[in-house]
Amino acid sequence: MTKRKKTGGRDFVVGKPGGPGRPPDPPALKEAKRLGKIEFEGLATKYLRMSRADLLAKADDETLSGLDSLIVSILLAGVLDGDQARAEWFLNRLLGKVTDKVEVSQPKPFVIVRSDGSALELGAAPVKEDE
Repeated sequence: MTKRKKTGGRDFVVGKPGGPGRPPDPPALKEAKRLGKIEFEGLATKYLRMSRADLLAKADDETLSGLDSLIVSILLAGVLDGDQARAEWFLNRLLGKVTDKVEVSQPKPFVIVRSDGSALELGAAPVKEDE
């Protein structure tokens, strides 16, 4: 616990709650982030449609960019090893994650019978079927 003494740091300035905050991103960086997903999808689709021989040829190409090399190496490892995790990784990024279907069922009501003969029903309300 503090003893009502200042332990260091600057005083808070009026009008700046929480401090200076994070500086804004430069416009070029904002544009690069926006194009990132679209660019990745285009590159991944391009390399996903290549044959194994074409991928092997691209893997030996020293002029490929870093992102291209990364995509080719992941795809080659997946194709040569038959790795389903890499395939799932690509498909999750291109198509989106598949939603899990959950089946919901209502529990049967719990009935408490008292000694005087009255009953108390606990649980979900009964569902009325369409007539």
